[in-house]
Amino acid sequence: MDKKKLKSRPIPKPRIGKAARPTLTPRGHKTISDKPIPLIDVPILEPTPYVEPKGNLSTIKSLAKSAADRASRKLNEFANWILSYTPEEIKKKQ
Repeated sequence: MDKKKLKSRPIPKPRIGKAARPTLTPRGHKTISDKPIPLIDVPILEPTPYVEPKGNLSTIKSLAKSAADRASRKLNEFANWILSYTPEEIKKKQ
């Protein structure tokens, strides 16, 4: 079984501010990376180290519990609203 060697092409460095020479994909289409890179005069965002949130676990638990209580309260309110539209049972006369 013969394995053909794939030829790799070096990745061209983008030319900032000038139109890059368009390259073609194997099917002959231009790629989106062939478009010129615009000059944007804004600072580049740099990642910062992770900072743990201030406050303790009990505060987070209490917030989660209050959110769950409010959700169940709204759900019960909605269920009671639906039940208010059901007709009462008809009582038979004896």
